Amino acid sequence: MEAKRQRASNFTADERVALLNIVKNYKHILENKKTDAITWREKEGTAAIRLIVPQGIWLRIEKEFNATSPACINRSQEQLRKCYENQKKIVRKIAANNRLNLCKTGGGPSSCNDSNNPTYDLTMSILSQKMGKPAAVSNKAEASTADNAWSSRRRPATSANIMLARKFEDLVDTKQEIANIQLEVLKKERDDIIERGFREKEEFLIKKNQMLEIHEIQKQLLLLDVEVKKAQLDKLQTM
Repeated sequence: MEAKRQRASNFTADERVALLNIVKNYKHILENKKTDAITWREKEGTAAIRLIVPQGIWLRIEKEFNATSPACINRSQEQLRKCYENQKKIVRKIAANNRLNLCKTGGGPSSCNDSNNPTYDLTMSILSQKMGKPAAVSNKAEASTADNAWSSRRRPATSANIMLARKFEDLVDTKQEIANIQLEVLKKERDDIIERGFREKEEFLIKKNQMLEIHEIQKQLLLLDVEVKKAQLDKLQTM
């Protein structure tokens, strides 16, 4: 029989901060949206590109983390990667809730304090380039400069257009986060329905077995009653 795999201990807050500080140095690769072969090999560290990238990014992160682990616990690259992905999900959910609360308060301060922690700030600094907040403004400014240089007929981007674009990006991000939350809720409801179905099936089998036992007892009682009446009849005949 295969031995049960032992569960690794949870990451402490200091470990998460240390991991995020290391990941921040490689965010240009880890959060790169490109899907070409070289980018994937940089992330995974395949043998075909060792001359360019000696080892996978997550293998590098594993070595750096274990060399300076605050808890003195060695973590595998799979554990570090899973911790980072979970941290991103948590931060995105908090950011979505903050935006929803901001809309509810009409632009006033939000009552949600979940973002007041170092792991949130570190993760947001890593995801800021991926989410495109600063880059979008820079790209639009460069595009406006180029347009003015070669054509006077094209109107440069105004600050109002930039603010409108930012609001549109925030709205898209918010809708995406809401969709992700709704998907998680639907998955939870599906799991609950499946679990409830299993429970109902077990209850049905228990009731079925109980009915069979009752039926068998009733059968035995009827047979006993027949034997008693038969004995009474034989006694009457002998009298």
